[in-house]
Amino acid sequence: MTDKIIRSHTRFNLNMARIAGLMKLAMSGEGQFKPIGFMKYEGVSADIFRLIIVFLHAAVEDLVRSQLPGNKQFSFQSGSDIDKALKKAGFDSSSLKPLYPPLTTMAKRRNRIVHEADLASYSSTVVEPWSVSDVWEILQWNLATLAFYYQMLIVLTEPRQVFVDKYNNIRKVMDENIKFAHHLMNFPKGSLELQKKALDDMSENLGSMLSLLRPPTEG
Repeated sequence: MTDKIIRSHTRFNLNMARIAGLMKLAMSGEGQFKPIGFMKYEGVSADIFRLIIVFLHAAVEDLVRSQLPGNKQFSFQSGSDIDKALKKAGFDSSSLKPLYPPLTTMAKRRNRIVHEADLASYSSTVVEPWSVSDVWEILQWNLATLAFYYQMLIVLTEPRQVFVDKYNNIRKVMDENIKFAHHLMNFPKGSLELQKKALDDMSENLGSMLSLLRPPTEG
């Protein structure tokens, strides 16, 4: 059991490091990676974001699969697939359920990317740009994947305080990210005073997120 956990820990951190490298490239803002608008990307930059979602999905899938007996095949289309697999393997998965909604949404987007090339419909002949809402979602899915990792460590071992703290901090960041999305969606028009207040609130959200976030390899 210990060997399985160590191996899955190593593989997960390897995958997240690859994802971090791709995120840095996609958001570098240089050359072909320069946004065409506010947090709006197209071309290679947008496709790298799509690749990141595939990697995030694979990181979760690999983490679950690594704990199943007999190297059992596993793929998830929704949180219920994770739930069933872990229960069959003898684990109490109840504490993971709050993370199933964002992970399920991520899995659906991954399927659209892998099976439909992320085209809006079967008749589409143009790829839609990567929008600000897409950027927000990929950040939230990245956080959900990290939170899932730390909660999985608690499920697989014991509720060590370092794991609990990491999980709780990431959940707080997810909440702050939701607040940030609300500010983006309701950004005031016309009034400079209201816009300044909104920007201050958004800056406070980002500050809270940065102060809570820590690399997954720490601790």
